[in-house]
Amino acid sequence: CWLSELNIRLLCPLPRRSIHSVAAPMAVAGHLPHVMGIRQPLLVRLSNWPDSGPTEWLEGPLWRDGPQRNIPFGDVLFVECDDFAVVATNGFKRLSPGGPSVKLRFAYMITCESCTEVDGKVTEILCRYDPDSSGRFPNGTPVLNWVHAAEHEVVRVGAGLAGGPTQGEDCTLLCENEVRKYLRCDGTDEGGKHFELERLGSVEVAPGFAA
Repeated sequence: CWLSELNIRLLCPLPRRSIHSVAAPMAVAGHLPHVMGIRQPLLVRLSNWPDSGPTEWLEGPLWRDGPQRNIPFGDVLFVECDDFAVVATNGFKRLSPGGPSVKLRFAYMITCESCTEVDGKVTEILCRYDPDSSGRFPNGTPVLNWVHAAEHEVVRVGAGLAGGPTQGEDCTLLCENEVRKYLRCDGTDEGGKHFELERLGSVEVAPGFAA
Protein backbone atom coordinates (compact mmCIF):
# COMPACT_ATOMS: atom_id res chain seq x y z
CA CYS A 1 0.00 0.00 0.00
CA TRP A 2 1.02 3.63 -0.23
CA LEU A 3 2.95 4.72 2.87
CA SER A 4 1.88 8.34 2.66
CA GLU A 5 -0.25 9.98 5.31
CA LEU A 6 -2.67 12.69 4.27
CA ASN A 7 -3.84 15.23 6.83
CA ILE A 8 -7.56 15.88 6.71
CA ARG A 9 -10.10 17.10 9.17
CA LEU A 10 -13.74 16.22 9.44
CA LEU A 11 -16.39 18.74 8.54
CA CYS A 12 -19.20 19.47 10.91
CA PRO A 13 -22.48 17.73 9.97
CA LEU A 14 -23.88 20.35 7.63
CA PRO A 15 -26.84 19.62 5.37
CA ARG A 16 -25.69 17.94 2.17
CA ARG A 17 -26.49 20.98 0.06
CA SER A 18 -24.38 23.19 2.34
CA ILE A 19 -21.47 20.74 2.35
CA HIS A 20 -21.45 20.52 -1.42
CA SER A 21 -21.56 24.30 -1.80
CA VAL A 22 -18.51 24.85 0.44
CA ALA A 23 -16.76 21.90 -1.16
CA ALA A 24 -16.64 23.45 -4.62
CA PRO A 25 -12.83 23.19 -4.94
CA MET A 26 -13.07 19.40 -4.63
CA ALA A 27 -16.45 18.75 -6.20
CA VAL A 28 -16.87 17.41 -9.69
CA ALA A 29 -19.98 18.72 -11.45
CA GLY A 30 -21.36 19.73 -8.04
CA HIS A 31 -20.74 16.33 -6.40
CA LEU A 32 -18.27 15.12 -3.80
CA PRO A 33 -16.18 12.07 -4.74
CA HIS A 34 -17.00 9.06 -2.53
CA VAL A 35 -14.53 6.47 -1.18
CA MET A 36 -14.67 3.83 1.55
CA GLY A 37 -12.58 4.29 4.70
CA ILE A 38 -11.81 2.01 7.65
CA ARG A 39 -11.05 3.47 11.07
CA GLN A 40 -10.23 0.37 13.15
CA PRO A 41 -9.06 -2.28 10.65
CA LEU A 42 -9.55 -6.01 11.17
CA LEU A 43 -7.88 -8.38 8.71
CA VAL A 44 -10.14 -10.67 6.66
CA ARG A 45 -8.80 -13.63 4.66
CA LEU A 46 -11.00 -15.31 2.06
CA SER A 47 -10.52 -19.06 2.39
CA ASN A 48 -11.92 -19.94 -1.02
CA TRP A 49 -10.18 -17.27 -3.08
CA PRO A 50 -8.32 -18.97 -5.98
CA ASP A 51 -4.67 -19.75 -5.21
CA SER A 52 -2.50 -16.92 -6.54
CA GLY A 53 -5.69 -15.33 -7.82
CA PRO A 54 -5.10 -11.84 -9.25
CA THR A 55 -6.60 -8.66 -7.90
CA GLU A 56 -10.14 -8.21 -9.20
CA TRP A 57 -11.28 -4.74 -10.11
CA LEU A 58 -14.84 -3.90 -9.13
CA GLU A 59 -16.81 -0.71 -9.66
CA GLY A 60 -18.80 1.63 -7.47
CA PRO A 61 -20.35 5.04 -8.18
CA LEU A 62 -18.12 8.04 -7.62
CA TRP A 63 -21.27 9.59 -6.20
CA ARG A 64 -24.91 8.53 -6.32
CA ASP A 65 -25.91 7.95 -9.95
CA GLY A 66 -22.49 9.23 -10.99
CA PRO A 67 -19.66 7.74 -13.06
CA GLN A 68 -17.95 4.59 -11.82
CA ARG A 69 -14.75 4.35 -9.78
CA ASN A 70 -12.43 1.33 -9.77
CA ILE A 71 -12.09 -0.62 -6.49
CA PRO A 72 -9.46 -3.38 -6.02
CA PHE A 73 -10.66 -6.63 -4.42
CA GLY A 74 -8.65 -9.71 -3.40
CA ASP A 75 -8.08 -12.48 -0.91
CA VAL A 76 -6.99 -10.23 1.99
CA LEU A 77 -9.11 -7.26 3.05
CA PHE A 78 -9.74 -4.97 6.00
CA VAL A 79 -13.15 -4.37 7.62
CA GLU A 80 -14.10 -2.41 10.74
CA CYS A 81 -13.44 -4.13 14.07
CA ASP A 82 -16.94 -3.13 15.17
CA ASP A 83 -18.38 -5.19 12.31
CA PHE A 84 -17.20 -8.42 13.96
CA ALA A 85 -18.10 -10.22 17.19
CA VAL A 86 -16.66 -13.49 18.51
CA VAL A 87 -20.04 -14.20 20.08
CA ALA A 88 -23.00 -12.47 18.47
CA THR A 89 -25.36 -10.92 20.98
CA ASN A 90 -29.07 -10.44 20.33
CA GLY A 91 -29.55 -8.11 17.40
CA PHE A 92 -25.96 -8.31 16.11
CA LYS A 93 -26.25 -9.10 12.39
CA ARG A 94 -22.74 -8.52 11.11
CA LEU A 95 -19.75 -10.88 10.98
CA SER A 96 -19.39 -13.65 13.58
CA PRO A 97 -18.21 -17.29 13.35
CA GLY A 98 -21.10 -19.38 12.04
CA GLY A 99 -23.25 -16.27 11.68
CA PRO A 100 -25.26 -15.05 8.69
CA SER A 101 -23.70 -13.72 5.50
CA VAL A 102 -23.08 -10.02 5.03
CA LYS A 103 -22.58 -7.92 1.91
CA LEU A 104 -19.32 -6.10 1.22
CA ARG A 105 -20.22 -2.77 -0.35
CA PHE A 106 -20.02 -2.93 -4.17
CA ALA A 107 -18.62 -6.47 -3.88
CA TYR A 108 -19.64 -9.95 -2.68
CA MET A 109 -21.44 -11.73 0.12
CA ILE A 110 -19.09 -13.21 2.73
CA THR A 111 -19.64 -15.61 5.64
CA CYS A 112 -17.36 -15.81 8.67
CA GLU A 113 -15.93 -19.27 9.41
CA SER A 114 -13.51 -18.65 12.27
CA CYS A 115 -11.18 -16.13 13.89
CA THR A 116 -7.64 -15.99 15.22
CA GLU A 117 -6.97 -14.53 18.66
CA VAL A 118 -3.64 -13.48 20.18
CA ASP A 119 -3.60 -12.64 23.90
CA GLY A 120 -7.36 -12.43 23.87
CA LYS A 121 -7.48 -10.01 20.92
CA VAL A 122 -8.90 -10.97 17.52
CA THR A 123 -6.20 -10.38 14.92
CA GLU A 124 -7.87 -11.78 11.80
CA ILE A 125 -10.98 -13.58 10.64
CA LEU A 126 -11.42 -16.28 8.02
CA CYS A 127 -14.37 -15.96 5.66
CA ARG A 128 -15.79 -17.56 2.53
CA TYR A 129 -17.05 -15.40 -0.30
CA ASP A 130 -19.80 -16.20 -2.76
CA PRO A 131 -18.39 -15.51 -6.26
CA ASP A 132 -21.91 -15.48 -7.70
CA SER A 133 -23.22 -12.82 -5.31
CA SER A 134 -21.93 -9.68 -7.01
CA GLY A 135 -24.83 -7.33 -7.59
CA ARG A 136 -27.18 -9.19 -5.22
CA PHE A 137 -28.72 -7.43 -2.23
CA PRO A 138 -30.86 -9.82 -0.15
CA ASN A 139 -33.38 -7.95 1.98
CA GLY A 140 -32.14 -7.13 5.46
CA THR A 141 -28.51 -8.05 4.74
CA PRO A 142 -25.99 -5.72 6.45
CA VAL A 143 -23.62 -3.89 4.10
CA LEU A 144 -20.04 -3.40 5.32
CA ASN A 145 -17.26 -1.07 4.28
CA TRP A 146 -13.89 -2.60 3.40
CA VAL A 147 -10.60 -1.87 1.69
CA HIS A 148 -8.01 -4.03 -0.06
CA ALA A 149 -5.25 -4.94 2.42
CA ALA A 150 -2.42 -4.26 -0.05
CA GLU A 151 -3.89 -1.42 -2.12
CA HIS A 152 -5.14 1.45 0.00
CA GLU A 153 -4.17 4.89 1.30
CA VAL A 154 -3.25 5.73 4.90
CA VAL A 155 -5.07 8.95 5.80
CA ARG A 156 -4.58 10.86 9.07
CA VAL A 157 -7.75 12.59 10.24
CA GLY A 158 -8.06 15.45 12.73
CA ALA A 159 -10.22 15.39 15.83
CA GLY A 160 -13.33 16.91 14.27
CA LEU A 161 -16.41 17.21 16.47
CA ALA A 162 -17.09 15.24 19.64
CA GLY A 163 -20.17 13.73 18.02
CA GLY A 164 -18.60 13.24 14.61
CA PRO A 165 -17.29 10.09 12.93
CA THR A 166 -14.01 10.12 14.90
CA GLN A 167 -15.73 10.93 18.21
CA GLY A 168 -13.52 13.95 18.87
CA GLU A 169 -10.23 12.04 18.56
CA ASP A 170 -7.37 12.02 16.08
CA CYS A 171 -7.30 8.76 14.13
CA THR A 172 -5.89 7.08 11.06
CA LEU A 173 -8.12 5.79 8.27
CA LEU A 174 -7.39 3.26 5.56
CA CYS A 175 -9.06 4.52 2.38
CA GLU A 176 -9.49 3.36 -1.18
CA ASN A 177 -6.49 4.42 -3.23
CA GLU A 178 -8.95 6.18 -5.55
CA VAL A 179 -8.62 9.16 -3.19
CA ARG A 180 -5.18 10.01 -4.57
CA LYS A 181 -6.76 11.06 -7.86
CA TYR A 182 -8.33 14.05 -6.13
CA LEU A 183 -5.31 15.27 -4.16
CA ARG A 184 -1.99 16.73 -5.17
CA CYS A 185 0.82 14.43 -4.08
CA ASP A 186 3.76 16.86 -3.81
CA GLY A 187 2.94 18.14 -0.30
CA THR A 188 2.02 21.61 -1.58
CA ASP A 189 -1.76 21.28 -1.63
CA GLU A 190 -3.42 24.47 -0.44
CA GLY A 191 -6.18 22.59 1.34
CA GLY A 192 -9.89 23.28 1.21
CA LYS A 193 -10.66 20.18 -0.86
CA HIS A 194 -13.32 17.77 0.26
CA PHE A 195 -14.45 14.22 -0.37
CA GLU A 196 -16.97 11.83 1.15
CA LEU A 197 -16.10 8.76 3.21
CA GLU A 198 -18.86 6.17 2.89
CA ARG A 199 -20.70 5.81 6.22
CA LEU A 200 -18.37 8.31 7.93
CA GLY A 201 -19.11 11.69 6.37
CA SER A 202 -17.38 14.53 4.56
CA VAL A 203 -13.73 15.38 5.15
CA GLU A 204 -11.56 18.35 4.24
CA VAL A 205 -7.91 18.22 3.20
CA ALA A 206 -5.72 20.34 5.48
CA PRO A 207 -3.24 22.80 3.89
CA GLY A 208 0.21 21.36 3.26
CA PHE A 209 -0.70 17.73 3.91
CA ALA A 210 2.22 15.29 4.05
CA ALA A 211 2.39 12.96 1.06
